[in-house]
Amino acid sequence: PGLKRAIANTRTAYQLIFDKSGAQILVDSSKSLNRALYLSTAIPGINPIFLHLVRDGRAVLHSTQKDTYSVRHKDASGAVKVAHHSVSPKKLNKAIEDWSKDNRQILQLKRLFRLQNYYFIRYEEFTSNPQKALLPFMKMIQLSWESAMLNFEFGDNHMVCGNSSRLNAFQ
Repeated sequence: PGLKRAIANTRTAYQLIFDKSGAQILVDSSKSLNRALYLSTAIPGINPIFLHLVRDGRAVLHSTQKDTYSVRHKDASGAVKVAHHSVSPKKLNKAIEDWSKDNRQILQLKRLFRLQNYYFIRYEEFTSNPQKALLPFMKMIQLSWESAMLNFEFGDNHMVCGNSSRLNAFQ
């Protein structure tokens, strides 16, 4: 029942987004391999394209060792507030194992399903030159490059779940 409900909820949410926005493309930036798999197989009419963005394992390891992080947000009056959160750092071996396992599984599934709709980008190449890193992907999905794509303040940004700190720089 849980998976069926999640699929039904996702189907409903996607349809509402398409109806309201008039968009034909939706980017679901989930990091869950299971989510990607059920989205690609269980929801009729969805033609998924997988973008495998991989950060250098050393940087991932470093970020898993932090014990606090901060998120800036605006309160109801528009004033910027900073919330500090404590987290438990991952054990080194566990962090390395998780990063390696996640990426291995994705590559295995790519081979298993012979995914033609798969594109790989190194995170560091993306952050140093987003246009160069994304142009081949844009061609693959038949979209033209627009510099406004790099302006995250443009349009609506909706955080359903995930790391809200990605929007910190824009508040």
